[in-house]
Amino acid sequence: MELLSFLNSDIVLPLVAFLVITVYLITRFRNRRKFKR
Repeated sequence: MELLSFLNSDIVLPLVAFLVITVYLITRFRNRRKFKR
C-alpha cells in the first residue's frame, strides 16, 4: 500500500493545509469581487 505510506508522510499535512488556505482565500476574493459595497 504505497498510497497509505504516502498519506502518512510528513509532506501531506502542510500540503493539505496549503490547499485549504488557498481555496479559502480564492473563494473570499471572488465573493469580495462579486458583492462590492
